[in-house]
Amino acid sequence: MKLLALNCNQCGAPLEVPAKAKFVTCNFCSTQLSVQRTDKVAYTEAIEEIQERTRQMSEDLKHLKKQSAVEDLDRSWRRRREQFMIRSQQGELSVPRKGMAIGIGAFTTLAGLLWMGFAMSIGAPGFFPLFGLLFVGAGLFNAMRLSAKADDFHRSHRAYLSKRHDLLS
Repeated sequence: MKLLALNCNQCGAPLEVPAKAKFVTCNFCSTQLSVQRTDKVAYTEAIEEIQERTRQMSEDLKHLKKQSAVEDLDRSWRRRREQFMIRSQQGELSVPRKGMAIGIGAFTTLAGLLWMGFAMSIGAPGFFPLFGLLFVGAGLFNAMRLSAKADDFHRSHRAYLSKRHDLLS
């Protein structure tokens, strides 16, 4: 039987190992060793060190998977968030707010009522005051639409934050 002359990588003691052996225990320090081979070289490596490196690699992989999942969630939220955004007349984007919805609704409703009052006070023909009702209806419709959009945004944002927290903990 052919033997390989190796050294224990833990204590440096000489070892004689069968050529086909994959594992050996050092007779001097009792370290369990793995016999590693390449095309030209054979050497030993402590199994505990291999296990520690494997454990560390597993932890690193878990961390990378978690980080990737968070990044995917963040990208998904940015796309979803854009669907909720409101564009102003100047082209600026903003998050829908319930207060903004109420303000717009109140303003257009008030404008409609003022129009109706003005048109009736000057004795305008019958269809002029009806434009005021159109303003009131449009104001209430926009207020409800924007309020619902704000509610949907905040509900989605809370769900995103909850998922993100769960991934990070």
